[in-house]
Amino acid sequence: MKKVLFILCSLFVFATVTNAQTADEQKAPTKEEKQKMKEKQEADYAAAFKTAGLTDEQIKQVKAAMQEASEKGKEIKKDASLSDDEKKSKLKEISDAKNAKLKEIMGDKYKAYAAERKKQKEAGNANDN
Repeated sequence: MKKVLFILCSLFVFATVTNAQTADEQKAPTKEEKQKMKEKQEADYAAAFKTAGLTDEQIKQVKAAMQEASEKGKEIKKDASLSDDEKKSKLKEISDAKNAKLKEIMGDKYKAYAAERKKQKEAGNANDN
């Protein structure tokens, strides 16, 4: 009986310690980390705009389109009445509409912009690993 009780207690401690370690790994970023990520994102966008050769007017229009898509995306993510699949589908629709709008604003420069953003994302993923 003592062995069974010892084994159960050991398993409980093991499970608790394991769960505590995964909880620490998933904590939300601090305000400073969020600010740093936002600044990096803005710098990446500015570099992509420069690489694509966008005018100031085009940059304003692009930022407005991206802001609009971001707000729509946030609304969908908050909508508890939608299933995860429905949210994913609607977010894809918003992304596709945003990209179509960006292509319309940038014209031929969209390919250079998209290529630069792809490089930035790949570099960011490489840094995260």
